[in-house]
Amino acid sequence: PFLNRIEELYNIVIRIAPKTLDYMTKYAFYQAYAGWIENTGFQLVAHGVKNVEDLKKRLAPIMLRRTKIDGLKKLTEEVIKLDPRSPKLRKLFDAEEKFLTSHGIRPDDAEAVTKLTKIEVSEIAAIRTQIAILKIPAALEMFADIREEQETAAPVTIYCYHRETLAALKAAVVKKFPKLRAAFVDGGVSAKDRHDIIKHKFQTGKLDLLCATIGSIREGLNLTAGRDVI
Repeated sequence: PFLNRIEELYNIVIRIAPKTLDYMTKYAFYQAYAGWIENTGFQLVAHGVKNVEDLKKRLAPIMLRRTKIDGLKKLTEEVIKLDPRSPKLRKLFDAEEKFLTSHGIRPDDAEAVTKLTKIEVSEIAAIRTQIAILKIPAALEMFADIREEQETAAPVTIYCYHRETLAALKAAVVKKFPKLRAAFVDGGVSAKDRHDIIKHKFQTGKLDLLCATIGSIREGLNLTAGRDVI
């Protein structure tokens, strides 16, 4: 098992099945499949991914991907829809589209976005963070509905991507639900504290809400006490 990173994928595959990659070097692999390559001065770091279908075809004979989705019962999904005509959202959507087109990228071309430089990616991320923050009131409304409909109380998890979004989410939760038992986890929380929050609070029913960045709580942590994710 490995994380969803091009570098870790290369390190394992080149050792167990190098022919699958035509014995290519790591740099050649990055050039073929990394969204963009960063030179830190000490090493080359790969970010994102491109040519996904070709990579899947190469790995098909050796990769086993198992998901838990088949074992879940009564799986339901609800999408939070915001009004794209609202002035704040419209302004952000226009800014994003203007930014992309100024770099020769169609707004619907997800793969082309991976070719942006690190600075350009941070610029568009700032716009998308503000879009995410506008989702918070709707997400908390959904959280309240979930808790009201639960027959047996169980903690709910809200995931977001950027730390800035998590900070805004925390402020909104504290203001709207001051007595709620909530925990907030990002990359700045130590592995020990993360483990304690999950094992001794989330899994024992001492939390109502867990808010976390996607990168901070993923592999190796057991969230089976919860049933609902936003």
